[in-house]
Amino acid sequence: MKKSKIISVLMSAAMGLSSIPMSASAVDILDASEEAETIISELETDLLKFDFNLDGKVTPSDSAALLTYYSEQQTDNYDTYLTDEMRAYIAQFGDIYANDGEAANTINANDAKKLLDYIVSLFELGDVTCDNKLDAADASAVLLFYCENQTLNFIAEFDKIRDNVRVLGDINGDGTINAGDAAVILRRYSEAQTGA
Repeated sequence: MKKSKIISVLMSAAMGLSSIPMSASAVDILDASEEAETIISELETDLLKFDFNLDGKVTPSDSAALLTYYSEQQTDNYDTYLTDEMRAYIAQFGDIYANDGEAANTINANDAKKLLDYIVSLFELGDVTCDNKLDAADASAVLLFYCENQTLNFIAEFDKIRDNVRVLGDINGDGTINAGDAAVILRRYSEAQTGA
């Protein structure tokens, strides 16, 4: 009973945070890592070309879509969230890392890793909404992710950024994504707003 009350309070807090205005100034974007720089010029040429989940922006979810496609090809199991349109798009543009020793137009886990390395270099840890700022929306998403995992009650509308939270949500570096991460995000958001 006590656990359900805690979860209920956290869910309420997550919903309440999402109503806070998000007019904060952007927190600095991280510089690209050395490893990611090997493919930056190709990726920067037409970054939206790598929007594999077709949601209009390139985020860690696109790397997950690419990896899901690769998994489907390896197992002949096509019972995933990918649509036929996504599959066709990934088949056309998914061979990102052409110098990986595979035949041309061969999509594999290296492509997903290279894309993820580059995407992660674009966003600061904690920026799970991938809008280049830390704000209450990020904290709300982290709390919602935490609540989902505690209750095993997954919300379909949250599917679009769940992978982003998995990749960028552990801002305090303790190996788990929980309310502590949301607190750090809110503290940094507050500091950016007040100049503290």
